Amino acid sequence: MVPTTEWVVTDRGRLPVAKVAARQLRTRLTGVWTMLEAACRERHEPKRLHELRVASRRTLAALEGFGELVPPRQARWFSKQLRRIRRTAGETRDLDVLLDRLTKEPQPKGGPQDWQRLLIRLARHRDQSRRPLKKLRGKLRSAEWVSRVEKLGKRVAAAEADESLAAFARRGLPSVLHRFFSQADRRLKDPEEMHQLRIAGKKLRYMLEVLAPGLSQAARAKGLVVLEEMQESLGSFVDHAGAAERFRRWARKADPRRTRRLLIGLAEREEDLANSARRRFARWWTVTRRRKLSKSFLTSSRRRRA
Repeated sequence: MVPTTEWVVTDRGRLPVAKVAARQLRTRLTGVWTMLEAACRERHEPKRLHELRVASRRTLAALEGFGELVPPRQARWFSKQLRRIRRTAGETRDLDVLLDRLTKEPQPKGGPQDWQRLLIRLARHRDQSRRPLKKLRGKLRSAEWVSRVEKLGKRVAAAEADESLAAFARRGLPSVLHRFFSQADRRLKDPEEMHQLRIAGKKLRYMLEVLAPGLSQAARAKGLVVLEEMQESLGSFVDHAGAAERFRRWARKADPRRTRRLLIGLAEREEDLANSARRRFARWWTVTRRRKLSKSFLTSSRRRRA
């Protein structure tokens, strides 16, 4: 797997961190607004919604990574809006993934009419789930967003921070790595802990992009590959577990009986797929793999500080 590099902040590490942070925050926040407008267009495009959620997460990582340079009030406002955007788009994204997968998989046993009705129902729920995002877009006025981004950029650029981006990244990385490996070394007892590990992996991945000069290129590239593989594997588990829960919930209210049987059958299939994904991840996410990843990051960050 080739790691995603387009979001990696490098600037050769020698530029003043305040200058880099101001440019990165302006670019990312402006990009989120552009993607929000694209995701709210009349014609639904799943790709646009996915891009919006990922951009929101990466922009949150930049706000946290450059946190000591960002005025607290502005940081709180943008963090709140970015989290609202990400959460509001989440239901639609989940239904997009489920619909896409079901249309490609073999149809389970049962009447084709029931299957088609189910797909229509999912599509209808998906379309309805877009309304809160459009409502949120209406509350967030374009002029206000642009004005706040510009003010934030000016305040960050004017921050009294003489150190280089590389020095700033080396100083900030240890605490970021510690938070992730404290989570990663826990025993995964239930689906919620697997979900939390996936979130922690995303946060580390996006923070490594922001604080890239704190690691060697080789260690960063290797780490990003592992984190992307981890995210993909855990994402498969979370998607199947979520789909199983959704079908179980619908089955409790379903009518007629054959529709209930179809939903229960789908729920059981999704539960089996979720369990298979969990076992695959457990075989892959070994103590040895975690230790190698931790050693690679820590050794590289220490060398960069030397």
